[in-house]
Amino acid sequence: MSHPSTPDDGASHVSPDPAEPGGKPAEPGGKPAEPGGAAASGGAAGGAEGTGPTPQIAGPDSEPAKAPATFTERHRVPVGAVAVLLCLAVAAFFAVAGPAGAERPGALGTALRWGTPAIWVLLAGVAAAWTMRVRREVVNRMGFVVLGAYLVYLIVRAL
Repeated sequence: MSHPSTPDDGASHVSPDPAEPGGKPAEPGGKPAEPGGAAASGGAAGGAEGTGPTPQIAGPDSEPAKAPATFTERHRVPVGAVAVLLCLAVAAFFAVAGPAGAERPGALGTALRWGTPAIWVLLAGVAAAWTMRVRREVVNRMGFVVLGAYLVYLIVRAL
């Protein structure tokens, strides 16, 4: 078990200079790692000791600053629920009315008739996964599957 004042990895240490809030990684000689750091500029603003606060610089272990949450991030569930409901409503419309040009016989007609509602149902699944905060890469892959299905539908429609 390591001592609380020593780093676990032992690779770097923090400068004990009180003028540097949070400390900076230091080299073995005790000098700051950055050449333009507080020690090189003479400390706080104007070069005089104690005349003002030293700006805090994020180190490699600090968390990156988070951007403000967007509207869709703050209201994910209602936005996602509306998106799912709209996708399912469009799918139901096309299931009842059928898209134009779906009167062809055989498998081609069936693909044209049910392709549009199926794609809208798949898109509702992507919206539901996004709403439930499924991992971003999974949601992205689901979206690409829907995009691929839509491209196949467009090719079949062009035949």
